[in-house]
Amino acid sequence: MQTCRKMRLRRLALVMTSCLSCLLIIVTAKNKGEFCFATMDCSDAGLFCTGATCQCMVDIDPEHGKFWGCNTSVDCDGANAIVQQALPAEVANKSEPPLCTISQQCTALPGYSGYCYFSLLP
Repeated sequence: MQTCRKMRLRRLALVMTSCLSCLLIIVTAKNKGEFCFATMDCSDAGLFCTGATCQCMVDIDPEHGKFWGCNTSVDCDGANAIVQQALPAEVANKSEPPLCTISQQCTALPGYSGYCYFSLLP
């Protein structure tokens, strides 16, 4: 009886450890070329999730980069309005205003110093 109980506890501990490991992998921000589920998984303002990998916006489509490109946070107001409409109300209310952020992993488009970066964390 004790042996069976110990085996169950070991299995439970193994399952819990596996679940925690998966959660940590999902929550960790991704760098250029790494697997992603959505753009918010990507760690850099210049990255966009496409084809399940984080890629530089400027490499995907320069027009896409121009939409998100900015020189000051005021430049992000138009993008912010579109994003706020697309988000569920409970997420939109918790999101921070976008900031014009210099990309550490991607080059900026000519005429722009960075990209509008949204934080969906409260």
